[in-house]
Amino acid sequence: MKSTGTEAAAREIARHAKGTATVISLQNGVSNPDVLRKRLSRQTVVQAMVPYNVVHLGPGRWHRATWGDLVAEDQETTRDLAARIGDRPGRLLLAKDMQGVAWGKLLLNLNNAINALSGTTYLAELQQRDFRRVFAAAIIETLALLKKKGIRPAKIGKVGPELLPHVIGAPDFVFNKLFLKVQKIDPKGRGSMADDFDAGRETEIDWLNGEVVRLAEELGEKAPVNAAIVELVKQAELGVQRTWSAKQLCEHILGGHKKVKGFGY
Repeated sequence: MKSTGTEAAAREIARHAKGTATVISLQNGVSNPDVLRKRLSRQTVVQAMVPYNVVHLGPGRWHRATWGDLVAEDQETTRDLAARIGDRPGRLLLAKDMQGVAWGKLLLNLNNAINALSGTTYLAELQQRDFRRVFAAAIIETLALLKKKGIRPAKIGKVGPELLPHVIGAPDFVFNKLFLKVQKIDPKGRGSMADDFDAGRETEIDWLNGEVVRLAEELGEKAPVNAAIVELVKQAELGVQRTWSAKQLCEHILGGHKKVKGFGY
């Protein structure tokens, strides 16, 4: 279930589900649980997170391209569910601060649009620093807004939020020789937004980089990097230039921005 269909799904669930039902949202972004709660006042809505990437390789073929454990809001229903699953593949971890977990995952998901615009796999994209510079800039912008809002994003993966953009934006000889050896990336992996481009579907951009733009507006700030990425994806949905080279994308999005001292995204 894509974020674009959450509202419609909530209406269906409201018509058919028992009042005692628990609805677990494992979707991208941070706002889907709120959409569900508005429609499902009788049911219990639980926020959860899927850390890994799944690639559709063809009819009936789904490939898990990255790793990690499912995480859900810590409450009675999820504690029982976690106990039933046990310590095995598919295990469920519980968190008190799901807002922090959701934003921590969103920091990584800021790359979905960049990957789709690159027209290639995650591995091929991340091996090119100009793509990574755009990704790092989007994270830096988001972290500044989260700090002002008082939200502390959780660590998702091997690198914490504050260090993440500096690792991603590091020179190729550092990133490719060191980080990619530690954080192995499946050569088949690519974002679901790339599949949306291929199928001509509406994307989840409003629930990814668009979440950052909305947060900036709420705070009376601007998010020019993420706003530019949103605009390019919206254009791609209409059939306008869907594939960008690393240099083209970097110059288009970061060309007018002052470099961060000592980092130079």
